[in-house]
Amino acid sequence: MPSARIHAGEESAYGIQAASLDASNLQLERARQQLQYQVIETFYAALMNEQGVRVAEEQITLATRQLELAKTRFDAGSGARLDVLQAEVELANARARRIQARAAVATAYQALRTVLSLPQSQTLRLRGSLDERPEPITRDTLRATIPTRPDLRVFTARRVMAEHAVNLANAETRPSLALTGNLQYQDDGVNNLLRTDNQSYTVGIALRVPLFAQPTVAARRVVADAQMRQTEHGLNAATDAARLEVESAFTSFEAANEVVTTQEKALELARESVAIAQTSYENGVITSAELSDVQVRLLQTEFVLLQAKYSRIVAAAQARLASGTN
Repeated sequence: MPSARIHAGEESAYGIQAASLDASNLQLERARQQLQYQVIETFYAALMNEQGVRVAEEQITLATRQLELAKTRFDAGSGARLDVLQAEVELANARARRIQARAAVATAYQALRTVLSLPQSQTLRLRGSLDERPEPITRDTLRATIPTRPDLRVFTARRVMAEHAVNLANAETRPSLALTGNLQYQDDGVNNLLRTDNQSYTVGIALRVPLFAQPTVAARRVVADAQMRQTEHGLNAATDAARLEVESAFTSFEAANEVVTTQEKALELARESVAIAQTSYENGVITSAELSDVQVRLLQTEFVLLQAKYSRIVAAAQARLASGTN
């Protein structure tokens, strides 16, 4: 019959393998979550750069109109040649910024293709908007789901492996009793196979007492105990780091959300200010420099709004990644 030591050892060995499989599956799940976050981050970065090109195009339109107004006033004798030169410089700068924006789009597309494992020659057409609002999240909900993070659950699987390793080491110190039997045939003829006079039986009992296994077992037990303590400390450290990640991401999400609300109102005021400034410049009330300042503030407001919308989406995704939710 099978010995008690072998039975306990096989059970512990199976438990180690099962826990190792669970740990591998959890690591795969965490890697999948991280990949999803990378896709979100790179996708909306490309989308933000695309809209940055649109803002640069708007800047060129404003600069072109300002140049036309400056030339009209100069030809009518109500403007200075300096205004025309400044308008030409602003238009050239706007075109340069558009070139930079298009280069940023190309770089963002390359990053997105890399994340998606697509060839660099693959044509991409993005469908989406930075105006999309992430699903509502709360700090308490994120905190409550931290223990479910796959990489934190890996530590639990490692602890189970260490516990089985301790049991496997303890099984080495137990005596075992084995019963063996042997039936032998001494006739080559098939017709005489069932005859009893050509058969012999052997029965044996074996008792194994591991008298000298104690030092080896003690060393294995010490190693397994150290692994258990290591997993406990690693779990505590990883949990603290996860809480910090959640707090940082949620704080960034709240800040970006407030910036979006503020900049949306500021953008409306900036557009109105540009319209008023253009009318004032046409009537000679303000200078071209003052008109340029108003237009620059409009563009800065648009860029800040784009970045805030991007930060809000990414922060929400990062908060979910930190809490272990999809």
